Amino acid sequence: LQAKGYGYFAHNANSVRNILFLERNGIGYNVSLQVLDAILCHNGEMLSKKYIPDTNKTINQFWREYDDCWHKENTSKKILPMTLEGCVVRISDVISYIGKDVEDAIRVGIIKQSDLPKEVTDILGFNNKSMINRLIGDLVIHSYELPYLQFSNEVFESLKCLLNFLTIKVHQHPVLVKENAKLIRMIKQLYDIYYEELTDFEHENCKIKTFVAKMSSTYQSNDPALIVADYLSMMTDSYVLAEYESIFLPIQHNEII
Repeated sequence: LQAKGYGYFAHNANSVRNILFLERNGIGYNVSLQVLDAILCHNGEMLSKKYIPDTNKTINQFWREYDDCWHKENTSKKILPMTLEGCVVRISDVISYIGKDVEDAIRVGIIKQSDLPKEVTDILGFNNKSMINRLIGDLVIHSYELPYLQFSNEVFESLKCLLNFLTIKVHQHPVLVKENAKLIRMIKQLYDIYYEELTDFEHENCKIKTFVAKMSSTYQSNDPALIVADYLSMMTDSYVLAEYESIFLPIQHNEII
């Protein structure tokens, strides 16, 4: 998107876009502002001890934040939900992935269970189940009858320690950095070929034009750069790999002797 002068891809804003502008062949669904706002603000990258809703947020502010997510870097990490339910969604994003990341990293051999900091295991435990139970229980107890959500000091400090550990030992691990670089190159190559097919009149029988042809006339008037991002964002991991192989790798023919 940046290369085409449009802006930044933000998965949370893209989720809102899917509901409103892509579903039902571009007609979308009529979803409440509060639900859309919770989706837009669901990112768990910015950990907080307290999750206080922005109860004064208006529909105009929501649309400004949505637009800024596409055009101003890191906007997604700064915006706050307008409801307490939205705060639940936001902290659930953290709770749902943190223990799973630990178990996945152990399973593929990037870390060992014994590598986990004692400050983490003493409070949160060693596995995904114990971490989920402790985090949810602590949140419920310390948020009871309050107009916001909060962790206890000890659980919050332990959770911060775990996130820092995962960032350094897992997310920045040389193997993952190398593999992520491959994925970025792959996505960029697919993006470029789809953009070329969509904007070149000579490419008539291609999948992305078939996709666009099924959409509403309003959707078809979108910037091609955004349409290509939509198209890629709807793909599963396995489908992306299959598409890359079919487009860029030669077909292997078995010779019959």
